[in-house]
Amino acid sequence: MEVRESLIALEKAKTEEVRLSNALLAIQGESSLLDLAAKKLVYAKETATDWNGRVYTLGDVIGSNLARHCIETLGIWSRLDPKCGIEIILNSPGGDALPGLALFDFIGELRRRGHSITTHVLGCAASLAGVLLQAGERRVMGQGAFLLIHEISAQMGGKIGDIDDTSIFLKKLQTRMVDIYMERVQGKISRAAFIHGCKLKDWWLSAEECLKLGFIDEVW
Repeated sequence: MEVRESLIALEKAKTEEVRLSNALLAIQGESSLLDLAAKKLVYAKETATDWNGRVYTLGDVIGSNLARHCIETLGIWSRLDPKCGIEIILNSPGGDALPGLALFDFIGELRRRGHSITTHVLGCAASLAGVLLQAGERRVMGQGAFLLIHEISAQMGGKIGDIDDTSIFLKKLQTRMVDIYMERVQGKISRAAFIHGCKLKDWWLSAEECLKLGFIDEVW
């Protein structure tokens, strides 16, 4: 009788152990989900990016790190949802041409994959940021936003040959920038008039002016 009772007690103990183990796993699972949610909130706060809404806010000087982060984030969104719409909010003073053009080309690749990309200016899209504005399938500016267009600029040094090489490359970058705008304006401004505007020290344009010249599609 004592042996039978001992076996029953042992079986109950094992059952309770399994129950407690399952409860612990459930708690750990909930903890992991909470930890992931907390990390997403921190990510959203640090980058001003809406992960679930697929809205990326590009609100700083565009350099290698920011361009790479944007490319990585948009790439993750594309893999998670191959046909999702993506909005890129621009409020930037511009930045480095080559990282910016890499981001421009990547946005174009996403559009070719079937993503609908909206570029949206709030505040200011200056210099390179204005070029990125043209990457969107749908280009939008806030009523109080401004666009700044100007020629490519750089500091040069070294031997005369080095300066000549840099000058040739800068002219190629300038031609690429002009081409990007001209591909989107639908004849609303001539190439000659655009190049003349670029030669101004600072060519500031309001949202309404941008709409008239074909630099955007909508004013919000």
